[in-house]
Amino acid sequence: MLSKGEIAQELENRGCGKKRQMMSVLSALGEIAAEQVTAGEDFSLPGVARVSFGYTQPRKKGEEYVGFGGEIVKAEKARPEKVKIRATPAGALKKLLPNKGTKGYKNVVARKKR
Repeated sequence: MLSKGEIAQELENRGCGKKRQMMSVLSALGEIAAEQVTAGEDFSLPGVARVSFGYTQPRKKGEEYVGFGGEIVKAEKARPEKVKIRATPAGALKKLLPNKGTKGYKNVVARKKR
C-alpha cells in the first residue's frame, strides 16, 4: 500500500505539481471527506471510491425487535449505537481490475487468499 508521501511523489512524477502541493491536496481531500461524512452525506472521489456510513440503533436489554425471519425477538443484552463507515470502489476502478484469464488475475487471487 502506498503511503501519503508516496502518492504525492507519484503525482509529482506524472506532472500534476510539486510534492508539497500534492501533499496539501491529499490533506484537503481527507478534510473534505471527513466534513461530508460527519454532516451525514456521502463522499465520492470520482473514478476511485464512494465513502458512506451506516447507523445501527441502540437497543435495551429485554426490548423486542423484529429478527431476520420476521419473528419478534427479545434482546438478550443491550447494544450501543454504532456508526460504520464504508468505502465502495467506483465502477471505473472495478473495470480496471483483471478478470479470470487475464494477465494479472493470479496476483490478485494470491493476495486475496492471504
